[in-house]
Amino acid sequence: MKRIIIILIAIAIIVFGICKCNKGNDKSLSGIAIFPVSIETILQDPQDYEDRNTIIKGKVLRTMGIGRKSLFLLSDGTGEIWVASGQSSAPPEGSEVRVHGHTKQWFRAGNASMLVFEEKDGSKES
Repeated sequence: MKRIIIILIAIAIIVFGICKCNKGNDKSLSGIAIFPVSIETILQDPQDYEDRNTIIKGKVLRTMGIGRKSLFLLSDGTGEIWVASGQSSAPPEGSEVRVHGHTKQWFRAGNASMLVFEEKDGSKES
């Protein structure tokens, strides 16, 4: 009987966690990103994804190196966002990648600003 109660409690915790992570646009379980978020969703409310573990995936359109870091423009069909990587070489243009990180506003000058997705070190997957 104790074993059945423990199993039921474990199932309830799992179900509650799954329901909680699928509520709204939250694609994480206790702050750990598990599903990619569309770039369009991030661009609609970038502050919601600042300093929040997030996954995006898409096709690399353009790349550029800046010293020991690199930037690449990622498109998922819903939008485009620059990704800042701590690695000196960006993925090849045309490649499909999945990136873990968070949004960051690099600068703001009047109405102009630059929003980037900062890659968590070494988190890029092809």
